[in-house]
Amino acid sequence: MAEAFLIAASASKLISGAAGSYSEYKGIQLETEFEASQFETNSRIAELQAKDAERRGREDANAYKVKIKQLIGKQRAAMAAQGIEIDADSALDIQLETAELGELDAMTIKNNAFREATGHRIQALDYSSQSGYTRIAGKTKARNTLLTGGMSAVDDIISLGEKF
Repeated sequence: MAEAFLIAASASKLISGAAGSYSEYKGIQLETEFEASQFETNSRIAELQAKDAERRGREDANAYKVKIKQLIGKQRAAMAAQGIEIDADSALDIQLETAELGELDAMTIKNNAFREATGHRIQALDYSSQSGYTRIAGKTKARNTLLTGGMSAVDDIISLGEKF
């Protein structure tokens, strides 16, 4: 009678341990998938931020070019109002220099936007890598949980066998 009780208790412990290991295994899988999907979402957001930075850079550079053209128009009007010939000598040099400096500034605006976009793309790549690493680490941890649970069950069976 005592043997039957001992066998039933050991079997119950074995089943409970296996169920616990499997439950932990599934929990690790779900947690891993959630974390990996979060990293993937962050990666997509970072890529969208990169595209937005590039778009804003183009728009800002184009808007700046319009302002430079307006400035050149004001320079021409001011010089013409003073009776200066606007398409010759130093008056023309001033307009050309304003246009060149304006173009350099517009290129700087685009370059800064490109740098910002590159930073976002590097972040997107990092998130993507973290997602892959999370999946690999999660699978390893989940498998180790099953392995540890299985080894514990084998130990319990051996221990039970030694008692009889």
